[in-house]
Amino acid sequence: MFWRSSSTGYDSTGGTIIHELAHFKVVAGTDDHEYGQTSTKKLAKNSPSKAIANSDNLQYFAESG
Repeated sequence: MFWRSSSTGYDSTGGTIIHELAHFKVVAGTDDHEYGQTSTKKLAKNSPSKAIANSDNLQYFAESG
């Protein structure tokens, strides 16, 4: 799926790399609490501290820039 992803926009190849790198403790030490845009938006609204520690939230933040 990685190789079929777009190189720009949401759920991009670059975003996937950011997502996976964010798991490393020396980078951000994130977990996978939620996946996908809808679920991560709800997580950010209902539990901001969990959203900060969620890999997809960091990915979407980077892709929105």
